[in-house]
Amino acid sequence: MISILICVLHALGWRGPIAPIITGQAVMQVLMPLSPLPGGAVVAESSCLVLIGPSTPESMHVSSLILGRFFTWVIPVAVGGISRGARRVA
Repeated sequence: MISILICVLHALGWRGPIAPIITGQAVMQVLMPLSPLPGGAVVAESSCLVLIGPSTPESMHVSSLILGRFFTWVIPVAVGGISRGARRVA
């Protein structure tokens, strides 16, 4: 989970120190269960902007949030849904 945001940032062209990103991601993983919404929604996004935002260019904030949530939430949910549907057919 922690490496996904680093890979997204590198794909967007960011080349900076990864220690603040790793620390921010670790703290975010602790804070996400406090959200009453599925997947730590709102807490994940706001903590990402607060904890990781200062280490990244402002132009990458929205795109990194969208891509990060896509790879950490949309793809796993889609794969789970497909595997659940495949299990019912078999």
